[in-house]
Amino acid sequence: MTAVWQALEAGGVDLSLAAVAPKARLADAATHLAAVRAASGGRELVVSSTRTGAGLADVRHPAWRLTGLIRVFCRPRGGQVASAAVVRARGATVGALACALHRDWVGQLRGPRVTGPSARFVRQQVGVDHALSDGDAVELLLS
Repeated sequence: MTAVWQALEAGGVDLSLAAVAPKARLADAATHLAAVRAASGGRELVVSSTRTGAGLADVRHPAWRLTGLIRVFCRPRGGQVASAAVVRARGATVGALACALHRDWVGQLRGPRVTGPSARFVRQQVGVDHALSDGDAVELLLS
């Protein structure tokens, strides 16, 4: 296992990643897990089993964090948050979201509103340079 980590480092792979250890249900899994943990150099390790489903929910959070992506929900004016989400890179702005949806919308934005972690209060009116966070709901008001 150490040879794998060394090959990744030599190839310039970012080793701030998490390792997923599948097949946790097997009888000898504890022995192998100890070896993986020792070779991982203190990196995050998620233990899972696709057969039993144990640990699969734990894979989601490191995956989102390590990809640098966020989920931003679009909300129609005065309506409920849409079930579909637009996924953008961490640090994306309201203007970048509008441009991703339609290139002409950036110039037509008038008082976009944000509800969520990046807002100080519900339906906060923001500018096009407002940085979005994971879980924000955005109303893009166009003129």
